[in-house]
Amino acid sequence: MLRIHVLFKEERDALLFENELQTEGIKQTSPLDGHTISTTVAPVSRELSELRRIFAMHYVPDDTESPQVSMTTFSSNTSIVDVATDEFKYQRIESEEWFGSVGKAQSCHVMSREHCRKYPSYKKYDNDPSNRLALSAEMHEWFDARSYAVPTMKISVESTSEGFVIGNRYKVDLVVRAWNAGFARLLSLRLKEGFAVSDDGLEMRTSIYVQNKKVFCDCMEWKRKEIEKKWREHEDMAPAVD
Repeated sequence: MLRIHVLFKEERDALLFENELQTEGIKQTSPLDGHTISTTVAPVSRELSELRRIFAMHYVPDDTESPQVSMTTFSSNTSIVDVATDEFKYQRIESEEWFGSVGKAQSCHVMSREHCRKYPSYKKYDNDPSNRLALSAEMHEWFDARSYAVPTMKISVESTSEGFVIGNRYKVDLVVRAWNAGFARLLSLRLKEGFAVSDDGLEMRTSIYVQNKKVFCDCMEWKRKEIEKKWREHEDMAPAVD
């Protein structure tokens, strides 16, 4: 049994955390799926001193059970996008509030770096700025399935502008579809203002601006097919329910 004490400043935050933790336990793609989760929210004395803050340095990067397991490859596989860059400004689908006070995002390959480097015909896309999305660390996890059995979202291109819309950039309309209703709710909380939601709540429409729409569309089509393949494989492995 693993027991964790978490201290919150406000009761409201503690209750929200409890709700999310209980919800996480019933998600098919969650590492907590199948585990029994017991939670209790109770007031504590301000004089409580046995709790301590946890920082990134306290995790063991090489431990596959560690939430920070990706730290071993983070520096070589992930670059940081500053708020002042065009990539952050134009190739971001999330609201700025999710990037914190420092305004940092991760530069996420649409067509994976591994695929670009493995096949000579795709090598040209590896460093192409149009083969990128500026994502938060959380959404990068969802898109690339770093900590989940499958990606929990997929993105497809709905349409593109004929010519430039902002400077030398084309507008690309996107459809973001969630793996299930739970992740759809999380996505809807993060997308930037102006997105539209489908009747079933699983799809959200938003847009970005890229310099080379053909490169972006080709890369996103590859990514969409890869994610759909993983979704089908996961569904085929799921046990039948009478």
